Amino acid sequence: MFGHQAHLKALESRRQLLIAESELNRHQALQEWDVFAEEVRQVAERARSLNSLAASFISVVSGFSELTAGRRQAATVGGGWFHRLATGARFVSTLWFLYRSSRAAFAKR
Repeated sequence: MFGHQAHLKALESRRQLLIAESELNRHQALQEWDVFAEEVRQVAERARSLNSLAASFISVVSGFSELTAGRRQAATVGGGWFHRLATGARFVSTLWFLYRSSRAAFAKR
């Protein structure tokens, strides 16, 4: 009978060790998941920032293109100072928006 109880105690202690090891592994996996989730958040933030910069860049290029197209059109038509002025104002407002959004983005950091 004593041999049987000793065998059961060995199994019980082995079981307790496996449970403790499982808890440690679970805790380590949760820590690794938290690190991974933080890295994903950082990548997403960089992507949003890059997306914002790309959209602003496209707006600036579009405005510049429209401004130069207006000059070419005014040169061929022979006038159109108001059209040039309005196009220039749109271009400047695009630059102002870009400046304000980049300032706000840096202020968040």
